[in-house]
Amino acid sequence: MINPSVAGMEGSIKDVVTSSVLLDAIVTMKMEGKEAKVAKSDVKGKYSLAGIEARLYSYSIMMAGYKTVTGKIEVKVRNVRKMNLEMIVG
Repeated sequence: MINPSVAGMEGSIKDVVTSSVLLDAIVTMKMEGKEAKVAKSDVKGKYSLAGIEARLYSYSIMMAGYKTVTGKIEVKVRNVRKMNLEMIVG
């Protein structure tokens, strides 16, 4: 669990068809001019990124055998942003 006094992100990653959790999906958060933050999903499909700056991020979720998921998400100060995702085989 992420300490709620710092900005962070957490969630889960599942297969869109089977609803099975996905182990070792790679979650990458990027902010221009900064080093990317990376996490992997665990055996329950959960991931977390703690201690990230409050900003707008580009994210990508990758896993072998699945289509990459990309988008943008804003993380606010002193907030743990929840982002649950589903991936499509491809």
